Amino acid sequence: MSINWLEIIKIIGPDFREWTTSSSVKKAIKEYLKAQTGSSLFGFSIESQDVKTILIQLEALDMLEVENLKTIKGNMNIFYKLKPIGFKIMMRENVILR
Repeated sequence: MSINWLEIIKIIGPDFREWTTSSSVKKAIKEYLKAQTGSSLFGFSIESQDVKTILIQLEALDMLEVENLKTIKGNMNIFYKLKPIGFKIMMRENVILR
């Protein structure tokens, strides 16, 4: 199964309406694939490099904001959020037309 960039923004975009970490990418894609295949996907994993590639690509396309922010525990971590253009594309891809 292959997924194009518009499908990726459709899949992960809703989780990036608020500041979130890269772990949301793995979770959203796994849930999508599980729903599409009807499989439990036990043992399935997405490589960290693939997650980095997705985030870099969306940042390069000017769809994501990136900030180094404090976590609840007070540590610093990289967080991502859709920019207005990313939000607009995500909404367009997720809208259900009659």
